[in-house]
Amino acid sequence: MKTLTRSIAALLVLSAPLLAQAPNMAGQWQGVLQAGKDLRIVVVITSADGLKATMYSIDQTPQGIPANTITVQGTTLRMSFGGIGVRFEGTVSADGNSVAGTFTQGNNPLPMTLARANTDTAWKIPEPPKAMAADAKAVFEVATVKPSNPAAQGKLMTIKGRQVLTINTALSDLISFSYGLHLRQVIGGPSWMESDKYDITGQPEGQGMPNVNQMRDMIRALLEDRFKLTTHRETRELSAYALVVTPGGPKMTKNDSNPNGLPGLLFRGLGVLPATNATMGDFAGVMQLAVLDRPVIDKTGLQGRYDFTLTWTPDETQFVFRDSRLPSVVTVNYTGESRPLSVERKKFIQKYALSYFRNSGYANLYAAEYLFKAGAEDYWLPVQQDVAKYFPEDLKKGDVVDLYLIVPGGLRSNKDKTVWLFLVEQYQQPLK
Repeated sequence: MKTLTRSIAALLVLSAPLLAQAPNMAGQWQGVLQAGKDLRIVVVITSADGLKATMYSIDQTPQGIPANTITVQGTTLRMSFGGIGVRFEGTVSADGNSVAGTFTQGNNPLPMTLARANTDTAWKIPEPPKAMAADAKAVFEVATVKPSNPAAQGKLMTIKGRQVLTINTALSDLISFSYGLHLRQVIGGPSWMESDKYDITGQPEGQGMPNVNQMRDMIRALLEDRFKLTTHRETRELSAYALVVTPGGPKMTKNDSNPNGLPGLLFRGLGVLPATNATMGDFAGVMQLAVLDRPVIDKTGLQGRYDFTLTWTPDETQFVFRDSRLPSVVTVNYTGESRPLSVERKKFIQKYALSYFRNSGYANLYAAEYLFKAGAEDYWLPVQQDVAKYFPEDLKKGDVVDLYLIVPGGLRSNKDKTVWLFLVEQYQQPLK
């Protein structure tokens, strides 16, 4: 009996290390991410109601991004932020005051070490800008409208501080956005409505940062004043998409960090849309404005704001550019020929990545360009390395392939002509 007791006691002692307590991660953690330029990253972890984390890139925005998941297993910390496609995994130091790991966004891993901050070392998280009063008059105090640079590509509508900005937007874009309509719901208008592009900078009469609805009101007023737009509404039958909740319920992360803040909805390529602080109405509006061939109606009934990343393979009805120079999907023949990416093109992609993604590492996804043929025309196109690695097993010389492209802009040639650059992010062989 004594022998049995000693055996049990020894077993308990040997098992004790297996029950070692996980490190206490609650608090503010911070580190510098070297992504072309240094970005200060702050992660606030709480443990009162289970582990939760919110990440801030304080040199870019005061908007916090809640983590979809955060786990600590032994000394390994893992966090994912689905709204911006970010993952972090690192090892907690023996003293529990630092985490050395890898920050990954998309296919771009970067080293980053987070240090536990105290009251003396903690970086200040910027306060969200003061919101414009809900009852303020939503009109511009001053606004400039000027033609866009003919070489400019893409389009942007955003708010920076108090300023409302649109870049490379046609009258049809401004009408669709400000009235919340798909282009199929706009009938009539001048012949130049889709071809002439404008840059708009406006500052509202009211103080504070306007919200999206106030931005819509201001642009509507500007269209009536500067473009002399007059409208009337009619009822007609038109097919549409309905955004609904599946039986399994929503899988998105609720974001309550800034209910009056702006949504973040910027494409990272065809079929990749990270969303932060977005309502379902915001999401439906972007899909009907930029992606789909008919109106989108929010039938989810979901309230509040969410973070998520939507990824899908676009079909031929989506991302249809009105400018024939900017195809979203092209059908070409694969030749099997490739060459290293030129320094000039690499620098151009890096510049594009910094201005659009705020991350020069995106350019590292491209190392070579491949020759494709369409009829008698040759096209040398940069292809992402993670995509091109499947060419040898999927394709043989002469195969027909659909390429999904993004268009960062045009390069000036020696003869001062613009040569458009297309980047290949996905491909598939057409169905037979």
